Amino acid sequence: MKELRRALLKMETLFWSSRVAHAVPIYLIAAAGYMAPGSKVQPSAAQLWAFVGALALITSSLGLLNDLMDEETDRITAPNGALISGILTRKESWTAVVLASAASLATSWHLSRSWKVFGYLFLLAAGAWVIMLAYSRLKGKGAVASIVVSTVWPLGAFAGWLLGSRAWSIVLVAIYAYLVGFSDNIFSGIRDIETDPQAGVYTLPARIGAVDAFRVAAVFDFACFGVIASLWALTANHWQRAAGLVIAAVACAVMIVHYRAISAAMETCAERSVRIRQMRPWTRAACLREVGFVAVCAPAAGLALGLTVFLVQWFAWIGSGSRLAGGAIKRALNELSEDAGLKSS
Repeated sequence: MKELRRALLKMETLFWSSRVAHAVPIYLIAAAGYMAPGSKVQPSAAQLWAFVGALALITSSLGLLNDLMDEETDRITAPNGALISGILTRKESWTAVVLASAASLATSWHLSRSWKVFGYLFLLAAGAWVIMLAYSRLKGKGAVASIVVSTVWPLGAFAGWLLGSRAWSIVLVAIYAYLVGFSDNIFSGIRDIETDPQAGVYTLPARIGAVDAFRVAAVFDFACFGVIASLWALTANHWQRAAGLVIAAVACAVMIVHYRAISAAMETCAERSVRIRQMRPWTRAACLREVGFVAVCAPAAGLALGLTVFLVQWFAWIGSGSRLAGGAIKRALNELSEDAGLKSS
């Protein structure tokens, strides 16, 4: 029974370490590419969720790969990580990377049913791997690293475009994806702005400071609303897509309201936990904006998908903090080991 519990705890660790639930914006943007306005054929619900599943698997492999590549720097920046704390071994992580990638490719083949399309999807997945490997080498190069890693985000949208829409609006979807990716990378750097330099990693926030980095990220985030408005204005059936526009407007209002407070927190507070707490309304508004974006692309299916995965991310915000980063899984495994040691003695 204890071995089963140990295995379940390791599986839970893989789930949190893969950041699969945190990659919700990628799923929504890729789904927007799948259902982009102007498409003559819309995917069925089963196809849409299968596509999201394939994305979840490939992003899981990329998240675990990132931990494997950054193991040395994570000893300083993320001491409670699965590899650093000893919950997972490198062999277990590599096995999960290979299995998740294989499952993603198998699902992609099922969706494509064409060697040509599948070949393109394989190249996109390989490209994502190459970009993440390059990012692990460039992470300390400031803006260069942010520019490079942000190119991963449009790849999911292009995958959806290949499988489904083939619509002109993929251009706007790809631009939107890149803007979101750049902002997301900046916020990650702000979170670790004290510990990254200690590990010799000088991200853009570490180079220009938290306040200026937040302002740069805000420019990219607010630019996203311009893309949403353009997409809505250039497509037909405006009233059917109005719900998505309203959701995006609410997200924009939340960001405007909290902009000054977050800027002030960046200037006056050096504590990581307080800074993360101050940024929380902004990051949640960004996720809500993604719901609005996909709802503009496909009113019914997009809204249903968006709200569902938004709840998943809300669960992830709570769970990962307490279970992995908070050390709950590590303590549970230690208790199992102590019980086993007492019985053997």
